[in-house]
Amino acid sequence: TDNQIYDRYKSATVLLFAGYYYNVTAGDLNLKLFDLPSQVMVKDGKIVDVSESNEAAMYFGTGFFVSANGNLITNLHIAKPWLFDNTADVIEKYYKQKLQVAANTLALEYPELPLGAYVSEVKVEGMLKFIGLIPNGEEFDEDNFIKCKVLSAGDDPNIDVALIHSVKGLPQGCSYVNADSINIDDKALSVGNHIYTMGFPAGTGLQDLNSNKGILLYGRGGSIIQESTSYSFGFDAASYGGASGSPIFNDHGELVGVLNAGFSKTQGFNFGIKAKYAKELIDNSGK
Repeated sequence: TDNQIYDRYKSATVLLFAGYYYNVTAGDLNLKLFDLPSQVMVKDGKIVDVSESNEAAMYFGTGFFVSANGNLITNLHIAKPWLFDNTADVIEKYYKQKLQVAANTLALEYPELPLGAYVSEVKVEGMLKFIGLIPNGEEFDEDNFIKCKVLSAGDDPNIDVALIHSVKGLPQGCSYVNADSINIDDKALSVGNHIYTMGFPAGTGLQDLNSNKGILLYGRGGSIIQESTSYSFGFDAASYGGASGSPIFNDHGELVGVLNAGFSKTQGFNFGIKAKYAKELIDNSGK
């Protein structure tokens, strides 16, 4: 039953909290000489310097433990959010324009300065500033925040799964989804099959942070409503941003997918990545 699945895996599923920025380089050029910061984020449509601050683009997600040593599965867009929009391209274009203007301005006075050559060397890379977890039922504060590191995360947005690791291992009281409980058979994804998912939709937005029970999971049952493609399948259990990375179980309590997308303006049309891609990460980790 859904109740049994919830009871079995509620201590395996955790809230993730992370922040990232973009690192900008142009070969060995010192960008500060042109009043250009090397670490930035985009805020309210503007490029903001975060080189000397703790500021970052922060967001929530969900993950779940898959090993006794503290490894977790979540989405690739939680581990590398910069792969899923064009922000890096926007920043790159901005820096190239700034350097080209500077090169044109200085060309006559300092013809020996090959500033124009650096324009083509502008490179923008997304960087995690931090990522960590808070177990289900714990208060959302610094004392309960456990730092994580990314173990395996590809660059293909279609394979929207990643493997991360809790630096403190499996926290006391937490359980994990055993690899033997992962079903990679496409027959498990037939339209009409029942599924159950649990996570933290809206991050802390739906939580009563003054409650002495701490943050609490939201569970929702539903059915598969769209045949699986090479990577994903559709289901109708309601969810929302922040639940990305939630485990999806069938009615045998087996993991069949990882929630990764949906329509924010209407409920009941969500998507999950096939569990086989999560299993591949787990198997390749050697643990």
